[in-house]
Amino acid sequence: MIGLHRAALVALILTASTMVTAHADEAGDKAAITERLQRWTADFNSSDAVGVCDLFAPDLIYSIPEVAQGTRETLCANLTGILAKSDVKLRYANPDVHEIVVAGDVAVVRLTWTLTTEAAGGKDTTTEEGMDNVQATSRWQVVNRQVRRVYESREQAASIGGERYAASSAARPQDLNLPNP
Repeated sequence: MIGLHRAALVALILTASTMVTAHADEAGDKAAITERLQRWTADFNSSDAVGVCDLFAPDLIYSIPEVAQGTRETLCANLTGILAKSDVKLRYANPDVHEIVVAGDVAVVRLTWTLTTEAAGGKDTTTEEGMDNVQATSRWQVVNRQVRRVYESREQAASIGGERYAASSAARPQDLNLPNP
């Protein structure tokens, strides 16, 4: 009987220690996620398409309002094309991370990206409110991304996308052909 109790106690301790280990380094996980996002920014700003796409998991799904959901393949192809353009200069600031909630090997990140675009003699800055679901395998990767562009005015949206935005209340991101991190 004592052996049975001892075995149950050992099983309980092992189970509890496993649960604690999975959540023991939340601060470390948050730091690793933040570092991955900052690395993405550096890769994007140096036009490193391979580094940019490394943030995204193979089974990534992303969503932008008024755009059908896309895949990693679609996103990486768009990003690679945009990074190769010589007539457009794009630069992201490090993201403003509002919150990271970690639960084991998954996390949700609420953040704001700021993108500065220079093209055809003009310069514009937009912000993108986003929420990324990230998962840790050998490293943290984005598995689901939701982004919403924020424009200060209709005029700002029109200046980026041309006359087709002058009559609309908001620019449509897919028409801008700009990347979403």
